[in-house]
Amino acid sequence: MALSASNVRVAVTGAVYADLTGGATAPTGTASALTGYDDLGYVSEDGVTLTMPDAGDATPIRA
Repeated sequence: MALSASNVRVAVTGAVYADLTGGATAPTGTASALTGYDDLGYVSEDGVTLTMPDAGDATPIRA
């Protein structure tokens, strides 16, 4: 797979989602909610916080 700068998005805060099944349609804007994507957590100026399946299971990651 070739590297492409157009595939990179930089944000200070926001949610982190992934299409783990490969069947979701890529979003074309910000007007509607994502469907078919799994919520992995969020990113802030402090780094990435993962959303774990069980309450209390959080692993902070410094990016």
